[in-house]
Amino acid sequence: MYRLVLNCWRKNKPLFLCGLFSVAFFIFYSLNVQGWHWYKMAKQEVCETPDNYMNELKSLFRDAHVILTKFGLTHVLIYGSLFGAMRFGGPLPWDNDFDLAILSEEVAQIDESKFLQEFYDRGIKVVYRHWKGEYVISRNKAHGDLMIFSETWFGDRGRTGIEPWVFFIHFRNFHQAPARLFEKPLPKLPFLGMNISVPREGMEIQRHFYPNDWWKEVKPKGC
Repeated sequence: MYRLVLNCWRKNKPLFLCGLFSVAFFIFYSLNVQGWHWYKMAKQEVCETPDNYMNELKSLFRDAHVILTKFGLTHVLIYGSLFGAMRFGGPLPWDNDFDLAILSEEVAQIDESKFLQEFYDRGIKVVYRHWKGEYVISRNKAHGDLMIFSETWFGDRGRTGIEPWVFFIHFRNFHQAPARLFEKPLPKLPFLGMNISVPREGMEIQRHFYPNDWWKEVKPKGC
């Protein structure tokens, strides 16, 4: 078998390389053009998050809001958390985390060690993911994502990190929106009894993040 493959390689090297490149390109393109949203990827069939978990999630969000406000960091509800604010005034009933956008230019101005210590003092773990350009905060089972958004040369604002460069088509199609939607002063919506910033123009940002079904209420599988 080894000799057969080796002979095939020697005799058809250009054709072999072309086929290999075509397969690699197809995989890369497929990963870029499809949405990886939780409701397409998740296996969960939980239609309502258990009360104890939801209470932990709410407590974590409130503490995160206090800390972000203390450091003067604009934090904006996005993705599923924005849907939750618009429809329920809090997390979606089946949600298991929260999503906040923070602005790169503001993050660059803070003392990160003091920022992180505020979370640690409240028993909150923080991990910065260079790949995704986000802080993941967690306490007990609850967790949330603080995603750093920066303005592009083309008048948009999108995710930072390594992943947006590798899968640039995907992030351009599903995680980037006009920068004007993040311009201050931002409107606010009630969320867990607090007024939290949301993008401008209502549902407009969801048209960019969920171009194929932004107008639908998509629930977990089995609900």
